[in-house]
Amino acid sequence: MSDVPGHGRTEAKYERTDIDARKVAVWGLVLVAIVCAIGIAGSFLVFRYLERKTESDVAPPSELVRLQQPPPEPRLLPQPWRNMEELRVASEKHLNSYGWADRPNGVVRVPIDRAIDLLAERGLPVRRDGLSAAPPAPAGATPKGMSGEKK
Repeated sequence: MSDVPGHGRTEAKYERTDIDARKVAVWGLVLVAIVCAIGIAGSFLVFRYLERKTESDVAPPSELVRLQQPPPEPRLLPQPWRNMEELRVASEKHLNSYGWADRPNGVVRVPIDRAIDLLAERGLPVRRDGLSAAPPAPAGATPKGMSGEKK
């Protein structure tokens, strides 16, 4: 009938032996080791390249560094919380201590707690004619709503 060898046989066509699991595992481990080695060597080479590149690409220092003078105003505060703390301490010291406010005119500064006590004890200052001691309004100034202007 046909000249093809094996044609007409009913025998099964399959692999008669199993795969060798040991050889597959060894080749898998070899492959993983090669990939890891390439990754480690590649990382080492990239870091070495970048290290050399950054050393050679360092910009020369600024003129301000060379001249040792501060930059122009306004300057940023390196630690603004420290400056606020110093300001708070100075304000507390000023509010809670005695001192001269205007020495030539004999005006002194007293602690705020003592000033409150003195004010409560003596009352607000009043003029002799019975009016309050508020300074007079400048000439030509009128209170709001009293000028007669329409809005």
